[in-house]
Amino acid sequence: MRKLLCTVALLISAQLHSQFIINQNAYATGNECYVLTDPQAFQVGTIWNQQMVDLSKSFKIDFKLNFGTIDANGADGIAFSIQQVSTSVGVAGGGIGYENIKPSITVEFDTWQNASRNDPSYDHVSIMQDGNLDHNGVTNLSGPAQIDPNNVNVEDGLWKEISIEWNADSNELKVLYDCAEQISYKGDIVNDIFSNDPMAFWGFTSATGGSVNLQQVCVTIQTLNQDQNGLGCSDTVALNGPNGAVSYQWSPDLYMSNDTVEDPTVSPLDTTKYYLDYVDRCGKSWTDSTTVNVTNILPVKLPSDTAVCSELAFVMDVTNSPLATYDWSTGGVNSSISISDSGYYKVVVTVGECSDSADVNISLKECKIWVPNIFTPNGDGRNDMFEIVNFQEADRLHVKIYNRWGRRVYENEDYQNNWNGTLHGDGSDVADGVYYYVIFAEGADYDTYNGFVTLMR
Repeated sequence: MRKLLCTVALLISAQLHSQFIINQNAYATGNECYVLTDPQAFQVGTIWNQQMVDLSKSFKIDFKLNFGTIDANGADGIAFSIQQVSTSVGVAGGGIGYENIKPSITVEFDTWQNASRNDPSYDHVSIMQDGNLDHNGVTNLSGPAQIDPNNVNVEDGLWKEISIEWNADSNELKVLYDCAEQISYKGDIVNDIFSNDPMAFWGFTSATGGSVNLQQVCVTIQTLNQDQNGLGCSDTVALNGPNGAVSYQWSPDLYMSNDTVEDPTVSPLDTTKYYLDYVDRCGKSWTDSTTVNVTNILPVKLPSDTAVCSELAFVMDVTNSPLATYDWSTGGVNSSISISDSGYYKVVVTVGECSDSADVNISLKECKIWVPNIFTPNGDGRNDMFEIVNFQEADRLHVKIYNRWGRRVYENEDYQNNWNGTLHGDGSDVADGVYYYVIFAEGADYDTYNGFVTLMR
């Protein structure tokens, strides 16, 4: 079954340590690995990711744990914790670094038996609430069970493959050891533990007391959600899939270096969402996504060569990135110019090292119709018609003519400058005098005109 993972945020996996706040005795060793405690007494080491996790969305995290080589006197273990306190919390001793962190939900990997906390004799894993380590309490949500189902001891110096899976739809938290589920908890942790606030810090804690061990973690995050912002038109960014997957398939592959590798580079010209289908080390298929946001968008577009009405305000606008500069053939340097003359116009838009240009030829013409105040339909071939100037610029003219007593003497819903002063219906001449007209212009003009015209033979 495929699941959409979109929760835990990171930037570039090769610099993953920069995404963790490292506290107390912990330190980075490279390749996404950290020492949480050296084999020294009363140490505490925590690493907390700078980006909060959103528990309203599903996520998966793979990591490796190394509990050291001291068995009988080795302590105390490592914990994966989700909490809402801060990115600096953690205490030394048997609390494995997470004791009393509240509110929290923690997967503890405990290598020391504390009878006062009802620990089993074997190295165990359990899911605990609010920093309470007592296995007989109500805050013991799941477990304890053996960390390694085939071995009671994990303090053997070997790396242990662990996975944490959170399904936000089913409210189920699973803990897997070497791809096999060990324990799980099903419950509304957002509401029950975090007071309906899904945002929380996440990371790893460890501690020693009188007994010690070298305790380490290597983190592989199986979630992208690494949206990139502010790319320019020629910028390239690396996409980062999960380390150690068996196969990768990215889409779309436009402007991508290689669609079957973990970390292809992309140079999109516009904001693009990329999807990744991959198979993890356990043979499971997953789908993930990330968006590359391109704000410095080129190319530049102007309208096609066109004629526009001189009576109307005509503005050409090529607004681009906030970082863009503009160079018009008119000398203008803003993103838009107003056109007042016919002619050829060109603009060059520059964003960083990228530029693009566009040009257009604009013709201005008179579009607004005009009505004369007199016409003489006497058959001499001059001014014989009630002629509306520029009438062809309208899609249609609906004309009505009234005499001085308000009687309609003429009407035409598609007037073609063809009224010669005859009565509508019988074709007889109307009397000389003043007439009132109403013109409804549809199309380029979209206006209503009314006034008086004198008919004189």
